[in-house]
Amino acid sequence: MRIVGNPRHLALLRSRPAIGETDLLHQNGVWLLHAVVDSPEAAQSEPANGFLGVDLGIVNIATTSDGDRFCGARLNRYRERQNRIRKRLQVKKTSSARRLLKKRRRKEARFAAT
Repeated sequence: MRIVGNPRHLALLRSRPAIGETDLLHQNGVWLLHAVVDSPEAAQSEPANGFLGVDLGIVNIATTSDGDRFCGARLNRYRERQNRIRKRLQVKKTSSARRLLKKRRRKEARFAAT
């Protein structure tokens, strides 16, 4: 079977790491394999002066290495609105509602992958 992917990820798979959970998905006519592998942790390096690290999360959208936190109230309102619309369309169970759900699913996947 031919496997296509990011060269860095393929090199990691060739090194025969311990493979954990895997999922085989069929999405938009393409088969995708999601695999969780154990990899050695990178060595910690000292932060360079003049740089700021940002950790992206779910509860706090961004946390900087200085300790500042940014909440995502606006993003959370958007997500809640999308959930309400999705629920309303799922209850209808019409072909047009299914078509809209499919369209919204693709848009939501592009919008926020968090």
